[in-house]
Amino acid sequence: MQDIRETLYIILHASKEELGELLQLFAHAPDQVEAKLTELRRKYAPKDDAPLWKRATPEELKRAIHAWAEEERPPMPVLTNEALRRENLYD
Repeated sequence: MQDIRETLYIILHASKEELGELLQLFAHAPDQVEAKLTELRRKYAPKDDAPLWKRATPEELKRAIHAWAEEERPPMPVLTNEALRRENLYD
């Protein structure tokens, strides 16, 4: 567990069934505990207020940049031929 606060949030907010399942995993399938903790963290731990570029892994950051690049952009204003004439570009 990275932070004791995450553990407390999980204990306070998870259902009895989820906590029972977690305890069963600790006792009988320790190799599956981290996956369950990750699921419970995602569900109950408070979100970090740090910006994405500070908290994301390089792979998460790469996916976020690609998603942003593929978003639809707002339409650009239409420029008339007169506005595009060389003499008018520098006005």
